[in-house]
Amino acid sequence: MSALSQFTLKSWDHPPAPLTSPSTGTIFAVDGSGYASETPTYDYNGNLTYDGVQQYTYDAWNRLVGLPTPYRDSGVTHGQTFDWMQYDARGRRVSKAVSNTGQWDCTYNYYYDGDQMIEERNGSNQVLKQHVWGLTYVDELIQVAANSNPTSGTVCSNLYWRHRMPTSMCWGW
Repeated sequence: MSALSQFTLKSWDHPPAPLTSPSTGTIFAVDGSGYASETPTYDYNGNLTYDGVQQYTYDAWNRLVGLPTPYRDSGVTHGQTFDWMQYDARGRRVSKAVSNTGQWDCTYNYYYDGDQMIEERNGSNQVLKQHVWGLTYVDELIQVAANSNPTSGTVCSNLYWRHRMPTSMCWGW
């Protein structure tokens, strides 16, 4: 029986001890323009898995499920994951959890009428945004209403309207 002389333990969500806070410093080479000089990588399904700065993980249905912070090991390895997405059986994103970011930590829940998202709420079940859809087209977003102070109530008082230019006013080239 041989003795164990060297042992490296790697966990799924945390980088090794020398890189306990990978988001506080640049750990990848940066070119003169400020962009990472790394080559983007893709999985066998064509999903972007690394863009030189951020890593991306997908489920079996090619839906984005996590954004782990990468760090260097023998290659590019992902560290702590800050964003997690969950989907329902129809493939609609129903929640996004942001954690370990300080003041930005929150859970977002999305509610649908068919395939159209009609409301976004935070983890405390407070309304953040409401969406109004038209009846003419399947993707006819008419209005987004935002709640500037979710702790005070469920009224979304900041209204944003989508305007469409009539086709008769479009200019050809």
